[in-house]
Amino acid sequence: MTKEVRTMNRSTVCLCVWLSLASSPLLAAAPTTAPASQPAGAERAAALKAKADSLVFKFLYVGAQDKPFYQVTLSVPDFMLDEPNTFDRTERITAAQAGKIVDLLAAGGWLAAADRVGANWKVADNPKAAGYSLLVTADKIAYAIPLGFDLKMLKLMDAVAAAVDGPAAKAMKLMIGRMSGLRAQWEAANAIGTAQ
Repeated sequence: MTKEVRTMNRSTVCLCVWLSLASSPLLAAAPTTAPASQPAGAERAAALKAKADSLVFKFLYVGAQDKPFYQVTLSVPDFMLDEPNTFDRTERITAAQAGKIVDLLAAGGWLAAADRVGANWKVADNPKAAGYSLLVTADKIAYAIPLGFDLKMLKLMDAVAAAVDGPAAKAMKLMIGRMSGLRAQWEAANAIGTAQ
Protein backbone atom coordinates (compact mmCIF):
# COMPACT_ATOMS: atom_id res chain seq x y z
CA MET A 1 0.00 0.00 0.00
CA THR A 2 1.40 3.36 -0.98
CA LYS A 3 1.85 6.27 1.43
CA GLU A 4 -0.88 8.24 -0.38
CA VAL A 5 -3.44 5.40 0.05
CA ARG A 6 -2.61 4.99 3.78
CA THR A 7 -3.07 8.76 4.28
CA MET A 8 -6.45 8.62 2.50
CA ASN A 9 -7.61 5.70 4.66
CA ARG A 10 -6.67 7.55 7.85
CA SER A 11 -8.57 10.64 6.66
CA THR A 12 -11.62 8.53 5.85
CA VAL A 13 -11.58 6.93 9.32
CA CYS A 14 -11.23 10.33 11.01
CA LEU A 15 -14.14 11.69 9.00
CA CYS A 16 -16.35 8.72 9.95
CA VAL A 17 -15.48 9.11 13.64
CA TRP A 18 -16.21 12.84 13.52
CA LEU A 19 -19.61 12.25 11.84
CA SER A 20 -20.45 9.57 14.41
CA LEU A 21 -19.69 11.92 17.31
CA ALA A 22 -21.59 14.80 15.73
CA SER A 23 -24.72 12.66 15.52
CA SER A 24 -24.34 11.34 19.08
CA PRO A 25 -27.34 12.22 21.30
CA LEU A 26 -24.95 13.02 24.14
CA LEU A 27 -23.17 15.65 22.07
CA ALA A 28 -26.40 16.96 20.59
CA ALA A 29 -27.91 17.37 24.04
CA ALA A 30 -25.15 19.64 25.28
CA PRO A 31 -26.60 23.17 25.64
CA THR A 32 -24.84 25.85 23.64
CA THR A 33 -26.63 28.74 25.32
CA ALA A 34 -28.14 29.44 28.73
CA PRO A 35 -31.77 28.27 29.14
CA ALA A 36 -34.30 30.96 28.23
CA SER A 37 -35.93 30.55 31.65
CA GLN A 38 -32.92 32.09 33.42
CA PRO A 39 -33.16 35.56 31.86
CA ALA A 40 -36.97 35.39 32.11
CA GLY A 41 -36.73 34.73 35.85
CA ALA A 42 -34.12 37.46 36.31
CA GLU A 43 -36.23 40.03 34.46
CA ARG A 44 -39.29 39.16 36.52
CA ALA A 45 -37.30 39.34 39.74
CA ALA A 46 -35.96 42.78 38.82
CA ALA A 47 -39.48 44.06 38.05
CA LEU A 48 -40.83 42.77 41.36
CA LYS A 49 -37.94 44.14 43.43
CA ALA A 50 -38.40 47.54 41.79
CA LYS A 51 -41.82 47.57 43.49
CA ALA A 52 -40.66 45.99 46.76
CA ASP A 53 -42.79 48.31 48.88
CA SER A 54 -45.94 46.71 47.45
CA LEU A 55 -44.85 43.05 47.44
CA VAL A 56 -47.27 40.46 48.83
CA PHE A 57 -46.75 36.66 48.93
CA LYS A 58 -49.76 34.39 49.46
CA PHE A 59 -49.28 30.67 50.11
CA LEU A 60 -52.63 29.15 49.15
CA TYR A 61 -53.78 25.54 49.44
CA VAL A 62 -56.40 23.74 47.37
CA GLY A 63 -57.17 20.03 47.38
CA ALA A 64 -58.17 17.20 49.66
CA GLN A 65 -57.26 17.48 53.34
CA ASP A 66 -58.14 15.41 56.36
CA LYS A 67 -57.19 18.37 58.53
CA PRO A 68 -57.00 22.04 57.49
CA PHE A 69 -53.69 23.17 56.09
CA TYR A 70 -52.54 26.67 56.93
CA GLN A 71 -52.44 29.48 54.40
CA VAL A 72 -49.97 32.30 54.96
CA THR A 73 -49.77 35.81 53.55
CA LEU A 74 -46.53 37.77 53.91
CA SER A 75 -47.04 41.42 53.08
CA VAL A 76 -44.78 44.47 52.91
CA PRO A 77 -47.72 46.95 52.87
CA ASP A 78 -50.27 46.89 55.68
CA PHE A 79 -52.73 44.15 54.76
CA MET A 80 -55.78 42.87 56.61
CA LEU A 81 -57.90 39.83 55.82
CA ASP A 82 -61.59 40.59 55.38
CA GLU A 83 -62.55 37.49 57.34
CA PRO A 84 -59.87 36.45 59.87
CA ASN A 85 -59.46 32.68 60.08
CA THR A 86 -57.39 30.52 62.42
CA PHE A 87 -55.84 28.77 59.44
CA ASP A 88 -55.24 31.93 57.40
CA ARG A 89 -52.29 33.89 58.77
CA THR A 90 -51.22 37.36 57.59
CA GLU A 91 -47.96 38.90 58.73
CA ARG A 92 -45.90 41.94 57.79
CA ILE A 93 -42.39 41.66 56.35
CA THR A 94 -39.84 44.27 55.33
CA ALA A 95 -39.00 45.24 51.76
CA ALA A 96 -35.53 43.76 52.26
CA GLN A 97 -37.03 40.43 53.36
CA ALA A 98 -39.40 40.50 50.38
CA GLY A 99 -36.39 40.99 48.11
CA LYS A 100 -34.76 37.89 49.59
CA ILE A 101 -37.89 35.85 48.87
CA VAL A 102 -37.93 37.09 45.27
CA ASP A 103 -34.28 36.03 44.94
CA LEU A 104 -35.15 32.56 46.24
CA LEU A 105 -37.96 32.22 43.71
CA ALA A 106 -35.71 33.35 40.87
CA ALA A 107 -32.78 31.12 41.85
CA GLY A 108 -35.00 28.04 42.12
CA GLY A 109 -36.61 28.57 38.71
CA TRP A 110 -40.01 29.20 40.29
CA LEU A 111 -40.40 32.71 38.88
CA ALA A 112 -39.49 31.68 35.35
CA ALA A 113 -42.18 28.97 35.46
CA ALA A 114 -44.83 31.26 36.98
CA ASP A 115 -48.01 32.22 35.17
CA ARG A 116 -48.79 35.92 34.72
CA VAL A 117 -52.32 36.39 36.04
CA GLY A 118 -54.88 39.11 36.64
CA ALA A 119 -55.62 40.90 39.87
CA ASN A 120 -58.74 38.78 40.54
CA TRP A 121 -57.00 35.42 40.16
CA LYS A 122 -58.13 32.69 42.54
CA VAL A 123 -56.18 29.54 43.34
CA ALA A 124 -59.16 27.40 42.31
CA ASP A 125 -58.88 28.89 38.79
CA ASN A 126 -55.51 27.18 38.29
CA PRO A 127 -55.83 23.62 36.89
CA LYS A 128 -52.20 22.94 37.95
CA ALA A 129 -52.84 23.99 41.54
CA ALA A 130 -53.12 20.62 43.30
CA GLY A 131 -51.50 21.31 46.66
CA TYR A 132 -50.00 24.73 47.38
CA SER A 133 -49.69 27.69 45.06
CA LEU A 134 -47.89 30.95 45.69
CA LEU A 135 -49.45 34.19 44.47
CA VAL A 136 -46.88 36.98 44.19
CA THR A 137 -48.19 40.51 43.64
CA ALA A 138 -46.54 43.91 43.43
CA ASP A 139 -48.62 46.87 42.33
CA LYS A 140 -50.14 45.73 38.99
CA ILE A 141 -47.87 42.70 38.61
CA ALA A 142 -49.22 39.29 39.62
CA TYR A 143 -47.67 35.83 39.22
CA ALA A 144 -49.20 32.50 40.19
CA ILE A 145 -46.69 29.75 40.97
CA PRO A 146 -47.91 26.16 41.38
CA LEU A 147 -45.70 24.73 44.12
CA GLY A 148 -47.15 21.23 44.09
CA PHE A 149 -47.27 19.13 47.22
CA ASP A 150 -43.93 17.45 47.82
CA LEU A 151 -40.50 17.76 49.41
CA LYS A 152 -39.35 20.41 46.91
CA MET A 153 -42.28 22.61 47.96
CA LEU A 154 -41.40 22.17 51.65
CA LYS A 155 -37.75 23.09 51.04
CA LEU A 156 -38.86 26.33 49.40
CA MET A 157 -41.09 27.07 52.39
CA ASP A 158 -38.14 26.33 54.70
CA ALA A 159 -36.01 28.84 52.79
CA VAL A 160 -38.73 31.50 52.92
CA ALA A 161 -39.13 30.96 56.68
CA ALA A 162 -35.38 31.46 57.09
CA ALA A 163 -35.52 34.69 55.06
CA VAL A 164 -37.95 36.38 57.46
CA ASP A 165 -38.18 36.71 61.23
CA GLY A 166 -40.57 37.38 64.10
CA PRO A 167 -44.29 36.66 63.56
CA ALA A 168 -43.75 36.08 59.84
CA ALA A 169 -41.27 33.27 60.50
CA LYS A 170 -43.60 31.84 63.16
CA ALA A 171 -46.51 31.77 60.69
CA MET A 172 -44.36 30.02 58.06
CA LYS A 173 -43.16 27.43 60.56
CA LEU A 174 -46.75 26.83 61.66
CA MET A 175 -47.75 26.11 58.06
CA ILE A 176 -44.70 23.89 57.53
CA GLY A 177 -45.17 22.09 60.84
CA ARG A 178 -48.67 21.00 59.85
CA MET A 179 -47.01 18.83 57.20
CA SER A 180 -44.39 17.23 59.47
CA GLY A 181 -45.83 13.75 58.95
CA LEU A 182 -45.84 14.21 55.19
CA ARG A 183 -42.26 15.52 55.31
CA ALA A 184 -41.14 12.30 56.99
CA GLN A 185 -42.87 10.24 54.30
CA TRP A 186 -41.44 12.31 51.45
CA GLU A 187 -37.92 12.24 52.89
CA ALA A 188 -38.11 8.46 53.33
CA ALA A 189 -39.31 8.02 49.75
CA ASN A 190 -36.59 10.35 48.50
CA ALA A 191 -33.93 8.39 50.41
CA ILE A 192 -35.13 5.13 48.85
CA GLY A 193 -35.11 6.69 45.38
CA THR A 194 -31.60 8.06 45.90
CA ALA A 195 -30.33 4.68 47.13
CA GLN A 196 -31.66 2.95 44.02
